[in-house]
Amino acid sequence: MLRAADVRALEAALADGQGVLAAAPARDLPLAGCTWAVRAYYRVWQLLPAVREGLFGRGVIAVTERGHARIAALPPVMADDLAASLAFAPAERRVVEEARVVVSPPRTWGDLLRRRIRAATSSAELERVQAAARGAGEGGGGAAPSARTGTADLRALVRARPGLLPSVGVFLVAAAAARRGARRAIRAGDFSTWLRDESSRTG
Repeated sequence: MLRAADVRALEAALADGQGVLAAAPARDLPLAGCTWAVRAYYRVWQLLPAVREGLFGRGVIAVTERGHARIAALPPVMADDLAASLAFAPAERRVVEEARVVVSPPRTWGDLLRRRIRAATSSAELERVQAAARGAGEGGGGAAPSARTGTADLRALVRARPGLLPSVGVFLVAAAAARRGARRAIRAGDFSTWLRDESSRTG
């Protein structure tokens, strides 16, 4: 839930005259009720550059009139918030630290994997849509923007924070399991089945 002060902070970011077209609040992840493996996963996830800088996974994106027109032109995809985030160059989007939103994480390993399989499936759908747009001459000649995490990102984290190495191991296990779990849906072109995390919806 956004407070009035959060909305004002987002509005100010869009009105500061620096070309920002889209803004989103910083996310708070309450991990106290999660299993140790879920906590380890999110210790890494929260520090990834794409996660820190992207507008996805925050529940709300505020946009200017130009920003709204850009989002409205996007094709419908499961990863709609990721697509919206990638529709803006880094200089056109901003995470506003003065605005905060609480995002409930999954509490169990199984529910985390359901979320990650859904994310892997929806990311694959988005990449197919981007590739089709480039093939049709709609997306320019360069590579499509992506929020995927590479091994270089994880190596940089471990170099900066060696104590994260066990958590990075958990992150890699989850990522591999998500890729395996998404393969059948991707092969079948099933981008509509929503794997629901129930644990974050309970009181």
